[in-house]
Amino acid sequence: FALQQISKGYTELDNMNQLRLLAELAEIGDPLTEALQRERGRSAVFLASPPDTDAARQAQAALKRQRQQTNAQVSAYRAGIADLLARTSFNTDISQSLAFVEARLDLLPIRRNAIDRRSIPATESASFYTQSIMGLIDRIPLLIQLASTPEVSRYLNSYYGLAEMAERAGRERAVGASLIRSRKYDLNTLRKIAGLGGPQQAYLGQAMAM
Repeated sequence: FALQQISKGYTELDNMNQLRLLAELAEIGDPLTEALQRERGRSAVFLASPPDTDAARQAQAALKRQRQQTNAQVSAYRAGIADLLARTSFNTDISQSLAFVEARLDLLPIRRNAIDRRSIPATESASFYTQSIMGLIDRIPLLIQLASTPEVSRYLNSYYGLAEMAERAGRERAVGASLIRSRKYDLNTLRKIAGLGGPQQAYLGQAMAM
């Protein structure tokens, strides 16, 4: 009986340690997610600005400042991941998620160069950032699968709903800012913006329900 109780205690302790590490993993990705969302929007505004104008120069200066902030978050993210990996190992799904995001970060300088040269369509620029951001957000359901209690699962689902809501708001902001700067109010883009409102409300409702 004593051995059973000791074994149970170690199992609970191990579960709590794993949960703490998973929480750290989610927390490490948050600031980088926000920085990439902001850089996506700044990039969209720059690409929508007519070349060789004051508006373009202002947009480029704002984009440069945001890139510096993103670079700082990339460094912090990589340091945090390295520290976690020195203390634990993750399952295959999470390891693949880590590898995917790292590969996207390696491509970031190339995409930035293309944006500066205006050799990349605005849609392709937005898609690159969105895929990179979703690489971080899609990691959350992997953590939910490893939750050891219903309460932890509920909190993680709420967190996931808020993250998805914020991402839809970020997309709306990027498209809207680009639209205003370009002054090309085409119906398809307006529909795209309008379509992002529904998912935001749905994810907010999910988060509040949890």
